[in-house]
Amino acid sequence: MAMLAGSVLWSCARQEKVAITPTASPSSREPSVSPGISTAKLDPIPRYGGYVLTATGMPQHRGAAYLWAKNTGTLVAYETFLRKYPDGEDANFFRSQIRTGFLPQEEDWHEAWLLYSKMEIIDGAICDPEEGFILLGRPATGRLPPFFYEDLIVALKCSLAKEKVGVTMNRIFTARFKTPNDPRQAPYEEYETSVDFYSKILWNTHIAYVLFEGDRMLKSLGSGYDLFLREPIRSKIPGFATEVEMEALQPPDLSGSGVRRQYGRVWIELTSVRINTTEQRNVAMFGDVQLEVRAESKYPPPIKFAKHMQENYKAYGEEFPIFGEVERAARVVAIARWLAETYPEVAQKLVDTSHEQAKVFVPQVIPGQAVLAHNEPTYRSWLIGGVYFPNINRTQVAGQTKVGETTLDDMGPKVLQARKGNVPAWEVVLGKQKDNKFLAWCVSSMKPGEKNVARLHEGAAVCAR
Repeated sequence: MAMLAGSVLWSCARQEKVAITPTASPSSREPSVSPGISTAKLDPIPRYGGYVLTATGMPQHRGAAYLWAKNTGTLVAYETFLRKYPDGEDANFFRSQIRTGFLPQEEDWHEAWLLYSKMEIIDGAICDPEEGFILLGRPATGRLPPFFYEDLIVALKCSLAKEKVGVTMNRIFTARFKTPNDPRQAPYEEYETSVDFYSKILWNTHIAYVLFEGDRMLKSLGSGYDLFLREPIRSKIPGFATEVEMEALQPPDLSGSGVRRQYGRVWIELTSVRINTTEQRNVAMFGDVQLEVRAESKYPPPIKFAKHMQENYKAYGEEFPIFGEVERAARVVAIARWLAETYPEVAQKLVDTSHEQAKVFVPQVIPGQAVLAHNEPTYRSWLIGGVYFPNINRTQVAGQTKVGETTLDDMGPKVLQARKGNVPAWEVVLGKQKDNKFLAWCVSSMKPGEKNVARLHEGAAVCAR
């Protein structure tokens, strides 16, 4: 793994203009942005994202970081703060800012957003002939950034197009040897690496940003240096060591070649999805979702690093919330694939009537450094890897399987009975245990003569013109 440093090299294809209609804020501007190829830092789009990486990054100290995020006022800034400082009143403040500032202010959907955005674990879904598509999930630790409606819509687009979901950093451009001015610092090689997505649909979407951030944090832990905040980073999990530290413990090279290219590709991959359903195929509840941290290398450090991450993935997700977000994204993609395969007309209607709002621009080329460490001038490690969600859904009929105290066959009636009136989101208790309290969100609350989800999202929609 290699460190990223220096300013961001922004390179992307020309985009259509994006009309910004933020919610009421005296400090908000309403520009149209059409980014081309530029190495300069452009003004971030107010409130709705801006650039993932900036020239300076977030300050290291919590108080300064709070002011930076608040003054920047973008989704990226808020989520960056939440990923480093997920607990406390200031974290709750930014979650509130996201929930009140990035979706429509209509009272019924404002209340629905306050509820369904708390989904940290996506458990499944129901497709009802009268009500449409209902997503089911649960709160967990309360430490993740809010769940976004747009992530589901983008996942549905990819699923309907049968396109892969994932990000990869896989092309290394020419490296340039550098000798630092400070003799205490090791020499290094500068290079650029590409950021590629498996589907063009993913570009400049919030879910793409989540995948990119997950991969970036994986590389940060591998190198021991946060690639965005530009500060050392370590995990408190017992047995943690960076790849650089593992390399330092390797026996000396006695081959006489003097070459020590510790190449290793490390990535996160969705390796197992098992979905329980009913005879009517109208309910889908996850029975198993497994992510693995994998490595491809002839050398021990990348393999050992990936193995430790894999064995402690849940603990890493608790310490670094972005890994929990990656798992949530994997579940969203898996349930979107189920809907697209089982009820393609419903999935297409959701896409056709949606108004995506959160636009987050992800750079296509990022500068990096290969540090020549441990007094071994030929030691190199590169920024190679990604996050990949292949289509591996396995569905099995298991109507008598229970969720809490409710069988899958009884799930539909139970969930709909808990709904008060025609609210878009509500709580459902499926058993006596505390963890059996689920959140239900009717994504397509569409009956003849009623408003649909698209119209309710129009008030603050940000859509390409």
